Amino acid sequence: MPDFLTFTLAAPMASFGMLAGNERRGTQDRPGHSLLVGLVGAALGLQRDDPKLEDLGRAAQFAVLQRGAGAPLRDYHTVQTVRRSRAANHATRREALRTGPTETALLTHRDYVTDVLCFVAMALQPGAPASLEACRDALHAPHFTLYFGRKSCPLALPLAAQIRAGCADARQALTAQEVHHRESKAALLWPVSGARRPGTVSGDPATLPSGADGRLEQRRSRPGSRANWQYGLLEEMVLSEPEREEEG
Repeated sequence: MPDFLTFTLAAPMASFGMLAGNERRGTQDRPGHSLLVGLVGAALGLQRDDPKLEDLGRAAQFAVLQRGAGAPLRDYHTVQTVRRSRAANHATRREALRTGPTETALLTHRDYVTDVLCFVAMALQPGAPASLEACRDALHAPHFTLYFGRKSCPLALPLAAQIRAGCADARQALTAQEVHHRESKAALLWPVSGARRPGTVSGDPATLPSGADGRLEQRRSRPGSRANWQYGLLEEMVLSEPEREEEG
């Protein structure tokens, strides 16, 4: 039985990236593999172009129990565009706006999910650039600031990362993390009873119970070239969890 690293993600706003457009950036309903790899990698201090981040993406297997999910939120704003020039190679957008010719402002939209509460279980295959213990310690004291999908989405609670040994599968590890949350002081700030719908367990099929009744989905969430924002298809198993009763 593999060991799992479990942790809690709670935020008033989150964004779970999908295929990115220029004028519209949508969100999926739950965090994907790429987001979680990026979050753990940021805690470890891995830069976007660090080969170790790709190694982590190949070795990591995730399962997620999502309990809280509120109403969708759409942010409307404008972005001043800069004409492309093969001769120009600006280091920052500020420099590009200051020195390059500009066009009219672009109207854009960004989608978010609100009131999010997730429990995550991570297993590591051979070839990982760090151990579960090192990842746990990094989540307790992250090298870079962590956020839930976008920099405008700070986390609301400490991650409470723990190693779960002896669990039959990720589902059992996720249940243990949820119980820990419900019994902790963090539940006073972000109660499980605040969830607005039954929970969903999703993740790498290898981490979930064999023969579980669920559906297979393909999501473009496997990191490919982060420099070019390319992502490959990844198969996920999605299981329904029973609805939680409201606590008195």
